[in-house]
Amino acid sequence: MPLASQLTNPVAVMPASYNNGTVLALNSVASRGAQSVTGSLYLGIGTSSGNSIPAPAVINASNIGTITVTMNGTKFERSFMDSGTSGYAMDASLSAISAILPRCTAPSYTAFLCPDPSYSTALTLNNAANTQSGTALITIVHAQNLFNGCSGCFAFNNVGFDLGKGWSQSIDLGLSFFFGKKIATGLEETSAWVDGNTSGTPYIGPYFAYPSGS
Repeated sequence: MPLASQLTNPVAVMPASYNNGTVLALNSVASRGAQSVTGSLYLGIGTSSGNSIPAPAVINASNIGTITVTMNGTKFERSFMDSGTSGYAMDASLSAISAILPRCTAPSYTAFLCPDPSYSTALTLNNAANTQSGTALITIVHAQNLFNGCSGCFAFNNVGFDLGKGWSQSIDLGLSFFFGKKIATGLEETSAWVDGNTSGTPYIGPYFAYPSGS
C-alpha cells in the first residue's frame, strides 16, 4: 500500500515514553481453555516495569512486519505475530504442515487442525539477515476435542487453524502464543531498551520481543 494511503499508528503520536510501541501482557490460560482472560496493554516499551521484558528475545521485522519462523525443518520467511488471530495459523494444504498437523475431518471443524496425539515443538525465530535468533515453544492439540471439552470457552493457548492457500510462506503466531507472557511490538524507526536497562544498546524498530525461550 502506498505510504500516502496509510494511516498513522496512534501510538506514534503519543508523548515521549509512550510512543515507541506497545507491550501486550495477558494472563496464562489452562490447557483446557478459558471462558475469559485478563491482561494489560502498555503504551511504550522499556520505560517502566510494566512495559519492560526481562531477558527478551528481540527479532527485527521486515518493512512489512514479517520474520522467519522455522518449524520442523521448514522455513516460513513471511511469518508474524498477531494478537488479532485467535490461534496458531498456517497453510494446512502444505505437505510440510499436513503431515504433522492435519485438518479436522468433522464438517463443523474443517477450518481447524486436529493432530492426534497433540503436537509440541520449539520454533526458531530469525530476522531476515539471520543475525537474531529466538526460540518459541508451542503446542497444538486436537481442536474438536478441545472445543467439546470446554463449554463456553473462547480462549485457548493450544489451538491451530488453516490460514488458507496463499499463505505458504507464513506461520501466524496468533493469540495462543500471547497468553502467559509479555510481547512487545516496536514501531519502525523508534528505539527502546526492551528490558528497561538503559546501560545497554537500544533496539531499533520494527521488531517483536518476547521472553526468551517461552
